Amino acid sequence: MSNSNTPSPENQPATTGASSLNIDRESREILKYISEDFVMLASGTKLVAYHIETGDELGKDGMRQYCAKHYGKVVMTVIKEGNETEKEAPAGDIWWEWNDPLRRVVRRIVMEPTSKGETDDNPEVFNRWHILKHTMAERNPQATANDIAILANHLMYLSGDDVVGVTFFLCWLAQLYQTPEIKMPTAVYLYSKYGRVGKNLMQRLLTRVFGKPLVAGCTGKQLQKNFDDAIEHKRLVFINELARSEKVDGYENFKSQISEEFTQFEGKGRASKEIRNITHFIITSNHGDGLPLMENDGRICVLQCLEPRKDDAYYDELVDWIDGPGASALAQILATWRFPAIWKPHAPVPQTAATRAMQEASRGALHNNMEQLRLAGAAPFDRDILAVLDVTQALHGYEAMWGCKINTTSVGIVLKRMFGEPVPMKVEREPPAKDKVVPTMRVYLQPSGIDWTKATPKQRGENLNKGTRLFTVQPPDDYPKTEVSDNE
Repeated sequence: MSNSNTPSPENQPATTGASSLNIDRESREILKYISEDFVMLASGTKLVAYHIETGDELGKDGMRQYCAKHYGKVVMTVIKEGNETEKEAPAGDIWWEWNDPLRRVVRRIVMEPTSKGETDDNPEVFNRWHILKHTMAERNPQATANDIAILANHLMYLSGDDVVGVTFFLCWLAQLYQTPEIKMPTAVYLYSKYGRVGKNLMQRLLTRVFGKPLVAGCTGKQLQKNFDDAIEHKRLVFINELARSEKVDGYENFKSQISEEFTQFEGKGRASKEIRNITHFIITSNHGDGLPLMENDGRICVLQCLEPRKDDAYYDELVDWIDGPGASALAQILATWRFPAIWKPHAPVPQTAATRAMQEASRGALHNNMEQLRLAGAAPFDRDILAVLDVTQALHGYEAMWGCKINTTSVGIVLKRMFGEPVPMKVEREPPAKDKVVPTMRVYLQPSGIDWTKATPKQRGENLNKGTRLFTVQPPDDYPKTEVSDNE
């Protein structure tokens, strides 16, 4: 039997620093609503109200103004000298001091998707995932593959009927949906020769499927600068309008964002810190060389559309499906997706024809044409040892035909991509003057089965000058090694 003198939960004394305050039931509901939207973050010397959905931080004055606008006032019963009087107070002020289990105080905020329940998390750390996951589309348990046929057809159009590429994309999305804690080291690139073919409609759809607070979009220009703020706490980020950049540094940083499980986060005005990397990327572009993909790059799966834009009726129907039953149907399909036996979430992307075409396009005209000469064994690739200056001079006649600049810098970059780092070797290109030391050159070596470290400087010079090859088989292990520089 309950004690009649025990106040009901809605009229419990408010521990706001004055035990003589009682908050009525309606006002307690207001404080409860605020606690659903905010947590108190006590980090270092900072005490702020953290808005769960947006990540905005409000100080005490800001919180008062915000709550006055959105939640109103709290009515309290004040007991003083045995007398009871009602008093109104700003809801933000009361919530700020409210010592109640509903008002959560934490020392750190994270957004780490997980399959575990909220009770299994550290109570001192607030994981936004447990709240934001409820913004994901509600699944339609009756949905079948037929209910997403319009999407399957659109993906086949966006990929040029690339079954392998589309299967990878759907497996990728399903893995992200079913195992939220996973970090796949891959991204998807949607390329189209023509504009307005419907690539960005994928963002419209997946924003509904995975939840608006968890999906973001930014432009390709942000790859060239710190874009941590744009991707903070996002599971999916669309990088739109990506164009080729002369600055490779941006892509080098982007590659680590794609593949690393932890990343160094440095938001504006905030100290750098290491966090779990939860973000996955979908890139859209009308540029075939939008990213400088290396040969056999295993990070980027390319879906390539070379067809013109379809008629308006096609897109009207697709948008109606996306804004209607599409998100719920796709959520159900992804949640119940059965993966092919060969699917491995951490494996490199399949090397489809579209992926290889983009790798080739991203190498540029100079690289591709030099590669053709190399494969044909034509000059200057008719020898094993190559020097940047020699190759550059030999290629000058091709500059107008290839439509690209040819200089020692651009040629050196391509040679390094083709053969790796240059090797320091003593090379005698002409008889040295008396008492002169044979110079050491940094040269590139084509794979030939010949160990040029065991050749003499004169023999190397003859290959570099004329293409003379000395050995048809590998020299024996006891072949005397010639003098080489300390750096060899």
